[in-house]
Amino acid sequence: MKISIVIPTYNLENYIEQCLRTLRVQTFKDFEVIIVDDCSTDKTLEVIKNFASNFEEDQIRIYRLNKNSNNGGATPKNLGLNQAQGEYVLFLDGDDLLTATALQDFIDAAEKFQADMVFTESFGQFRDSGQMPQQSDIKVHNQLKPEMLVKTPTLDEIALIEKIRQYTSGGIIGFQWNKILRREFLLKNGIKFTLQPIRNDAVFSLECFCLAKSVRIPSINNLYRLGRIGANSSISGIDETKIRRWIQDILFGASELQDFCQRFNFQQFEQIMVNWFIRDDFRLYMPNSYKVVDPNRMKQLVVEEVSRDPAKFIPVLAQIFNIANGK
Repeated sequence: MKISIVIPTYNLENYIEQCLRTLRVQTFKDFEVIIVDDCSTDKTLEVIKNFASNFEEDQIRIYRLNKNSNNGGATPKNLGLNQAQGEYVLFLDGDDLLTATALQDFIDAAEKFQADMVFTESFGQFRDSGQMPQQSDIKVHNQLKPEMLVKTPTLDEIALIEKIRQYTSGGIIGFQWNKILRREFLLKNGIKFTLQPIRNDAVFSLECFCLAKSVRIPSINNLYRLGRIGANSSISGIDETKIRRWIQDILFGASELQDFCQRFNFQQFEQIMVNWFIRDDFRLYMPNSYKVVDPNRMKQLVVEEVSRDPAKFIPVLAQIFNIANGK
């Protein structure tokens, strides 16, 4: 088995079949699909089971958690990784799509360079209409200047500090779904998704970039859905519950990056990595949060969340307050 595709699902009854259809028509066929449902309350599982007959026997496996994880899909993704049998793993969101040659493009580059990770610099995005997008609906998006994009699959041979600078400056796309990863590489290095509620893929991807023999490819393999109809965005409708989730995200993510740097003797890079993560979260969530609570209440919420696991979270507290105060 070459590729295991891990798909976490939660209330995706209107989208999961579209995702699975793009897997069914892949030109590369040696893959399995592992779906881990996070206690959907709609007909997601029914749709999956009805469509499963379109795959080869035993090509698709379906799991369901006993309780909603409430951690941004981290638990379902980690379970999927544990169940995977493929040489490589692709983590795919259940409302996104793959182009027909995506798996072939990924595996060709992986085998050519014996890579731990193959990732795309660009992806297609489309505005959600509830229907499969037409070619004219898809716009190419990348975070690099055109002259910096690779034209052929290219081994990433830049120094580690430069990789980290590119990643933390937005020059590398830090999503889970734009890359395949060698399963043994993840297991050997103990890389998994941190149980944070919002941006666990950002920390996961950064750790992979630091350690992996990686290859960039120019193809547009992923189609990302913008503004999903009925989605509950993490940065809309802000209330104290969402602010707590944002604080938890900072605490878990920053703590994990500190632990990661200690495990792999990357202490010289710890500050740039942790500060990037905290600042990026502040950029995304702070403006809306302060429309709901004043600074004193914000500090109180931070202290309450830190008190849930002081030994784990106190080491990052000073950095959080320094950045919050503009230092």
